[in-house]
Amino acid sequence: MVLALFNPNVFTVTPQFSIILAYTLVPWLGIMLAGFGAGPLFYKAPAVRKQLFLKIGWAALLLFGLLRFANVYGDPVPWAVQKNAVFTLLSFMNVTKYPPSLLFCCLTLGILFLILSVAEELKGKLVKIIIVYGRVPLFYYLLHWYLLHLIMLAMVFLQGYQWADLQFGVFQFGRPKETSGLGLGAVYLVWLSVVVALYPLCNWYQRYKANHAQNQWLRYL
Repeated sequence: MVLALFNPNVFTVTPQFSIILAYTLVPWLGIMLAGFGAGPLFYKAPAVRKQLFLKIGWAALLLFGLLRFANVYGDPVPWAVQKNAVFTLLSFMNVTKYPPSLLFCCLTLGILFLILSVAEELKGKLVKIIIVYGRVPLFYYLLHWYLLHLIMLAMVFLQGYQWADLQFGVFQFGRPKETSGLGLGAVYLVWLSVVVALYPLCNWYQRYKANHAQNQWLRYL
């Protein structure tokens, strides 16, 4: 059970039912708690808050750079010199997400804090649209998960597969064993279409949360 805190595990209950711990408690729990702990920073004056976010962001990126350059600690996969500078840079930046390494956390959180330091100064219609998704992240995540799977099923049926061809089980979500899918351009089109299609629901829910602030459990969805 201790290993389940650090590594993704699959617990088979029956041949048809398994429990997957894909998001390990360490370090995701620490990152989540750090997010809750950072809440008071947003009550500080904007100028003070901006400087704090800048310092935290650059400190995290500096730590990432030092550890990654040393290439001895912080990620299970070391970087290596490749056939040219571009591929060497990609190797340098290729850090482990599952489970998230220290370098992955430093890189992503560092960039996040730098974005936060300038985000309040951004204005415009696009920013207002993005804010809607940011106010209902879990709500959007749950909706998009099921919508994408429905689209996937429609895709394989349109490609000529039958229900009997679909595979279900651990890490199998209905995709047939034979080759199926879309090209990269079509994948981006589907992604953008899903984001746009879910905007009205996300906008409705963020207004619903604002109008029902007494139901504090809504804050977690």
